[in-house]
Amino acid sequence: MRRTIVTLMITFSVCCYIFGQTVVNNEQTISEIQEIINLIKTNPIWLRESQTCPSSLVPKIEKEVTFLDDGCERSPKKCFENCKKGDGNSCYALALLIQVKTDIANTATNPLFTRACKLGIISGWTNRADFDLNNTKINRKKAKCVSDTFEKSCKMKDSWG
Repeated sequence: MRRTIVTLMITFSVCCYIFGQTVVNNEQTISEIQEIINLIKTNPIWLRESQTCPSSLVPKIEKEVTFLDDGCERSPKKCFENCKKGDGNSCYALALLIQVKTDIANTATNPLFTRACKLGIISGWTNRADFDLNNTKINRKKAKCVSDTFEKSCKMKDSWG
């Protein structure tokens, strides 16, 4: 009986430690994401580019999406730095992380998805068009853009296109 109680106490302690670490890491991740969002909001080039129709962005080379698992979650700042240096997968993964962790995703995800597009990540096109379709007022020009983007991403065999 005593052994069972000790085992339960140890298990409880380990769970509390792990949960505590998760909360701290999650708070740190969200803090880093907020910093990144602020940097994106003040980058006029990225903001201007994110107004471009994704279908007009033709990457030099199409690259395979390599899901970075939780790599961006562990260090969003590192992911952002890699994105700035031209790693489309980092841009794409960071945009997905921001969508999951915040409710203000559009301010940062569109420039990140757009950058991923330019750097050869076709799913960046699809996600950008999806946002435009579901979160903005659709006029003729925007409807054509979304349609063209989905058509192109489908032709390029994007699994979400």
